[in-house]
Amino acid sequence: MKKRVCVFFCLALAFALAAGLTAGKIGGSREAVRLAVTPVYGDVSAISGAEVDFNVIYGQHLLWENRWSPEMGDVAASEFRFSLFERHPEQSESVGGLRVYSSPAENFGGYAGKRENDLDRAYREAYESVKPGDRKQFVFRIADYLDYYPLAGRLELPGASMNFFSTFDETAVQFITRLEGFLRIPVLPDEIIEVDVDRSSDGASTGIGIGSKEENDSYRLETSGFVTEEACFFTFSTRTVQGKIVDTSQIPGGYGIYRLPYAVAEGKVQVDAADCELFFAMDPADDVYEMFCVGGRIYLVLTEGEDTVLRVLELATGRELSRLVMTSGVRLYELRRFEGFMVLADSEEYLTVVTLGETPAVELQVKNAHTELKGFNFGSRETMAWDGARLLIAQTLSVQENWVEGSGFRLVVYDAAGLRYAGIYQSSLLCAGDGNNWSDMCRPDNYGPELSVRWK
Repeated sequence: MKKRVCVFFCLALAFALAAGLTAGKIGGSREAVRLAVTPVYGDVSAISGAEVDFNVIYGQHLLWENRWSPEMGDVAASEFRFSLFERHPEQSESVGGLRVYSSPAENFGGYAGKRENDLDRAYREAYESVKPGDRKQFVFRIADYLDYYPLAGRLELPGASMNFFSTFDETAVQFITRLEGFLRIPVLPDEIIEVDVDRSSDGASTGIGIGSKEENDSYRLETSGFVTEEACFFTFSTRTVQGKIVDTSQIPGGYGIYRLPYAVAEGKVQVDAADCELFFAMDPADDVYEMFCVGGRIYLVLTEGEDTVLRVLELATGRELSRLVMTSGVRLYELRRFEGFMVLADSEEYLTVVTLGETPAVELQVKNAHTELKGFNFGSRETMAWDGARLLIAQTLSVQENWVEGSGFRLVVYDAAGLRYAGIYQSSLLCAGDGNNWSDMCRPDNYGPELSVRWK
């Protein structure tokens, strides 16, 4: 036993020494992380008062936690630590709630278990008719087999989860069957599913291609929503691929936001789809983009005609508290949420800042100009901060030439006058890799919070 303990500590010491030597090679010093600044546009004074946290890892064992602000010059405040154990992604504490979707083609080539319907049986018979070495195409008109869209998906609640796809669990089968009795969406009369089956000569493998016939309309119900301590709230889009609206008249109460209550008793979750009910009625023609809950309020982002609208509801009662037209005559492409505000990007390449206070308001609307700058290929991983007048946008750097990972960040500032500043900040934490293994490069700590920004 003593020998094993000795070996363990020797290995730990060896790892620590190797970590120290590696850290010494990366940027020259563990204590001083420097930033090389490349101003790309505007006046650097526009970034005054910003603060950036950026974390960098190497080999899943070395971690630098850095904080920088313009007032610090070119040196960041850094803390370095080594761990004998590898870093792994932090586990999310969020609970998904009810996530279901229509699934008329889910069971082809498989077995529907206790929920096999007429379309499932037709799939199975067609699949079994293909002999080894053969290739066949099958065409199914859904309305010939089903009256309503079948559902599949998952229910995630604190301490419990159920999977509704090809399940043999009686409780899950009962739940999804009752939910289908509530969310009754008649299938489109002309929706066609095309299936290609290609079996190998020995019958050991099968290629299956499934798709909807392009000239025919099709629909996929998919829910979105959130969970509170007492209930799941969800809604879904009513639009078909061709932009038509499905029939929601057979859902009790009609279309809108639905509430599914649950309870926890003796450590077990009790939930029954038969308790599902309409919570807030909406026009089926309104296209829901996102719904979330913060501080006892439901925020509903949707398209009403030509307008992109934010409707705020009281969680306890469903009473509508406010309605705000955020944009008009444009298409919403992306919505990013942060603490106290959100940012919309639209089809006319404008950025719109909307605050989520007592009364939501449009605070800023400017042309998105920084993505045209060299080196600013922003995607969907930006983080942002708002100080009431300035929008700060940041993103980590990507892989550099010669497979050197960028461990710095880009910063952008907008105000009412438009783009005020854009700059690239490359840290001294650089290490070349061979292009095959990210562990051999310094890189943003994507196992935890890699980048955050704020106004001081």
